[in-house]
Amino acid sequence: MTRINSLMLDKREIYEFIREMEPHSHVIAFYEDQKDKFDILFTYLFSGFERGYAGAYVAGESSIEEVRQKMIEYGIDVETLEKKGALKIIDYIGWYIKDGKVDPNYTIDKWLSLLEEAKRQGYKSLRACGEMTVFFKHNLVDDLLRYEEMLDRRLEVAMMGLCAYNSKDFIGGREELLLRLIKAHEYVILVGPKAGLTIVKAD
Repeated sequence: MTRINSLMLDKREIYEFIREMEPHSHVIAFYEDQKDKFDILFTYLFSGFERGYAGAYVAGESSIEEVRQKMIEYGIDVETLEKKGALKIIDYIGWYIKDGKVDPNYTIDKWLSLLEEAKRQGYKSLRACGEMTVFFKHNLVDDLLRYEEMLDRRLEVAMMGLCAYNSKDFIGGREELLLRLIKAHEYVILVGPKAGLTIVKAD
């Protein structure tokens, strides 16, 4: 059985939770506008750099160029971090979707390789995040569910995952999909006019 406890928090408290995320965390975040998306993901990555973690951002809804520019505007020294191997900005093509198909095992292996690379370079762990709307764009929702459920509510490996979903992708009869995605994560973050944090516990 899965219990879901919700807390209404302001954005400051949400960002503090994101900063404090530890290895094995698997968190899903829902946003309503692009500014909230970038604020969530950049807070997550930047606080990780400060703690000695490497970071990876899989772009899809936004282009790699837009993500890089937004990071610079946020105050992240993208060029230096990339040169040090602390930051990877990755195209979803070839990562989430290869040859028009999704292979969860392939993507998970890519994450594991990136984690090992980060550790070899002296980083404590890896904070990974991705824009998940690409699965809706390509009508690969069933594959998305397989991927998220294979990762499980807590990641088996000592890295962190933050999956960012645009709330508009769930308009119109996708309640079952939404519930299954929530159950595949340990925590759920809602950022928008009504911010909140949901704790998903399995008995």
